Amino acid sequence: MAPLKYLHVKEYTHHVSPETFQTLSSTPYYIHGAMVCMAIFQQRAKCKEGDSQSKALLTRSLDARGRMLRSLSADLSDPEKRTGNLVFAGIFQLLYNDLARGISDGWRYHFAAAYKMMQLRGGLRVLAERPERHLLVRGFLYAGVVGDTTSPPTDQALAPQEINHLETFIESVESVGYVLTTYPAFFFVQTIRINQLRAIAANRDMWGLPPDPNAQSQAFFILNDIMSFKLSVNTWAGASQGTLTADNMLLGQALKSALYIFCILSLQSVSVLPSSNDKSDPLTQTAFHEAETLAKIMEKGLPNPKFKLLMLWPLMVLGIDAVNKGKTRRDLVRSWADEMYSYTGSYSIWHLKEVLERFWASGRTRWDDCWDKPYLFSPATNMDSSSLLNVIIEKIA
Repeated sequence: MAPLKYLHVKEYTHHVSPETFQTLSSTPYYIHGAMVCMAIFQQRAKCKEGDSQSKALLTRSLDARGRMLRSLSADLSDPEKRTGNLVFAGIFQLLYNDLARGISDGWRYHFAAAYKMMQLRGGLRVLAERPERHLLVRGFLYAGVVGDTTSPPTDQALAPQEINHLETFIESVESVGYVLTTYPAFFFVQTIRINQLRAIAANRDMWGLPPDPNAQSQAFFILNDIMSFKLSVNTWAGASQGTLTADNMLLGQALKSALYIFCILSLQSVSVLPSSNDKSDPLTQTAFHEAETLAKIMEKGLPNPKFKLLMLWPLMVLGIDAVNKGKTRRDLVRSWADEMYSYTGSYSIWHLKEVLERFWASGRTRWDDCWDKPYLFSPATNMDSSSLLNVIIEKIA
């Protein structure tokens, strides 16, 4: 257990109680090793890139990753453990740890393994039957749904045959009071629908088929639905935290604005929605207004530490929109990304900034011009420790 001493960080992003710490220390290394890496990442974020301390911390984190891989491989080889909650959680621990360390190319392999394991256990609905397993569902939803927004429309992680089932599942569990994610069910449902329209349009174009005549009307229906989200933010904020809070309201407004911008820009990229340089165009006007609203929310929210963990996806959307906004907006996106990285220690945020910088310099402006391959960005360096404790306590194979 010696490496656990590296968890001593004076300025922590995630508080781990002594009781949780003691329980986690008795788990396989692929579970508690992620906490070791979290501490190392946060320390490294405060170092000057390339100095001796940064290099030493990098070596230490790579050693921890190697131990996580060996530990996970051993349990995957054990028929009695390979489909258990701990192994499932371990796959996502490794996925988010790899993103945090800047190893992004392999996230789809981790996701595919988790998806296969979920199928072996009866599917997402069976997995979500017990609240103790909701952490596993959260890991799956974030990687699959959010990851598809930053992937080419012809290369999506979620299979088309699973989309309708997933959408129905999210709506059904939310209707009975389950809160599976930090973001509301509405966010995931609308994002799934947008990604589905992107994929259908791009694949039809790739195969030389005519555009779907119903696609544009579906897109405008989604936009109208997103605008009505303003009326339901209060309901979600109260349901997700048990009480109405200003923080929930702010996050809800940020997601609404980011979702609206994402819908317009991504569907214009595949010619489902019309594009126009005319500033009087209704879509252009509304997208501009929502981008300004989102920028103000970011400015207001980011001084609050919790928003440094929740605002990465809205920041990414604002970064794509900034391709047409000039140096001032891009500088803001850069500074906010640096602020998030310094707080969380997740190199995934640094990687997002690199991808945006390349996009801004490319001379291209469409949403899909930014994504030459599947990307996933996460401010998290591991899964939530208190929720992991529930998974550990349940111990269902």
